[in-house]
Amino acid sequence: MKGVIILTLGHAYWGRWAYNLAMSLKYQSPEINISLLYAGDGISQIKDTSLFDKFIKIPKKYYTTNGRIEFIKTKTALYKLSPYETTICLDADTIWINKKSINDLFNELDSVNFTMANRSFMDLEEERITDEFGVWASPNYIKKKFNFKKGKFYNLSSEMIYFKKDKKDKRISKLFSDAFKIYDKPLEHRIFNGGMPDELPFTISMIKNDIYPHIDNYMPFYWEAAQMPPKRLTGGDLSPYYAYSMGGHMAHPLMKKTYDNFVKFYGKQFNVMHPYLWIDKRAYMPERNNL
Repeated sequence: MKGVIILTLGHAYWGRWAYNLAMSLKYQSPEINISLLYAGDGISQIKDTSLFDKFIKIPKKYYTTNGRIEFIKTKTALYKLSPYETTICLDADTIWINKKSINDLFNELDSVNFTMANRSFMDLEEERITDEFGVWASPNYIKKKFNFKKGKFYNLSSEMIYFKKDKKDKRISKLFSDAFKIYDKPLEHRIFNGGMPDELPFTISMIKNDIYPHIDNYMPFYWEAAQMPPKRLTGGDLSPYYAYSMGGHMAHPLMKKTYDNFVKFYGKQFNVMHPYLWIDKRAYMPERNNL
């Protein structure tokens, strides 16, 4: 069975965004399975539960490190938490673009066992390894710390993670379990959300297990901050993308308008009179103010 999982962790606003995303997915594919994985106040403001097939409360062990709550760690445990054989995990702060369906993405990746959105990689065998490429940590530091002789240091974007559970292929399970263990290691890294960014242990685990995204520069979602020049600001075409991302601690007014327009459209389709419109994360997540 295939399905989508959405994480809503900590603040109740993540539940709001998850509901918006669920509307956008069900609009094109009403039959798609959607599981909401939650912790903290994540689902406290969701009144209509009809869009979700499962509600899964995340055990505390999957989002704590040395007694500290670090919700982002949950992503490294997705293999254990997902109820599906084939899973697409989507960040709640994305909204589906109504040109394609989630089934189109499942079909595109049908021959793939694992992938993640990414913005290319740096070869660790290069003579000159630039630290500028390491978004969350120095590639030089990681190479020495883990004694890597070779490998690809990816710039990952975990807003979209795809994987299959295959009893004959234990590599994907190990990729996640190693990332989960690496998350707890004392590493020199940039702070995200008050702790370690989940993309860093995934990057390291990929090198360790020699498993990488199926395509380099695989960006199925549109994120304004990564586009040069931003297509939305210049009137560019969004149709090549599956979804629109609101990643980051604050959004440009045009991003808010774009997101809100999508939400209003989907709200009308589902008779939602007062849909949840966008509120910048830094307004309710002070730990995001360093980004």
